[in-house]
Amino acid sequence: MKSYLDFNTGWPENSWEITEPAIYYQAAYLRFLAHSVPSSELVNTNELVKVIPISVQPNPANGRIRLQVPAGDYQLRIFSANGQLIRHESIRATDDLDLTQLPSGTYWLELRGAEIYRGAVVRQ
Repeated sequence: MKSYLDFNTGWPENSWEITEPAIYYQAAYLRFLAHSVPSSELVNTNELVKVIPISVQPNPANGRIRLQVPAGDYQLRIFSANGQLIRHESIRATDDLDLTQLPSGTYWLELRGAEIYRGAVVRQ
């Protein structure tokens, strides 16, 4: 009778590795995670908020921009192209945004008020 060591002399170089688990492993993991989420944090799909695109003028921008959104107060979040939060502040719809302190690149904007608005701006 052969032992594992007899036919696997090149361990670990010649060993096999499972690189992608089957779907039933993933399904079991999701069921496991579902038990750890409080029911108060669950969202009914009928209650999802519609995301509305933002119109940004001018785009691309060198400094100040104006957002075309309905009047009101908003929470502004600016994200870098890789999703890092750059800035978070309260603004009014009539306020111009000063982007002069940001380096050149693409930024994602999110305004939260009665509705959620999202868009992108290119800073030159």
